Amino acid sequence: MKPPETPMMRKRRLQRIGLYVLIALIILEIFDFITAQLTNGSVLLLLVLAAINAALIVQYFMHIGELFAPEEETH
Repeated sequence: MKPPETPMMRKRRLQRIGLYVLIALIILEIFDFITAQLTNGSVLLLLVLAAINAALIVQYFMHIGELFAPEEETH
């Protein structure tokens, strides 16, 4: 059984996730640029890549998942 997560542990975990997402977005943007160069700006492919970027931003930076999570009890 894992020990309960302290506020400091939660903060570090969220910072680590944020860093991973930032790195993923940077890699996707580089991939966007390369794809645009190699395909002469294929709109369909670039729209798919833009949707992936948007999904990452909405999920991890706008916290959309928390809107659908069950309510936590507060004491």
